[in-house]
Amino acid sequence: MLLDIEKARKIEYFNQLSFELRNNILPDYKLTNASLGVYAEQTSGQYLSLIQNFRTEFYRLKDLIENAESVEEVNCIEADFPESL
Repeated sequence: MLLDIEKARKIEYFNQLSFELRNNILPDYKLTNASLGVYAEQTSGQYLSLIQNFRTEFYRLKDLIENAESVEEVNCIEADFPESL
């Protein structure tokens, strides 16, 4: 039971962290502008790549957490989210 609670807590933590870190690099207004076609294709492609990298890392973390067999194992999992475009 405690393990399930810790897994859910850690997944939510990484979910929130991923959005905060992504927003620091690429604010929501830039995503909106990209979806509206305001930026050049190359710029929009960079934004898409960044989003994909965040998603890939989040799902890697989620998988590790879901497969962890102890609270200690869950607590040792560390994120490696992108730091720039």
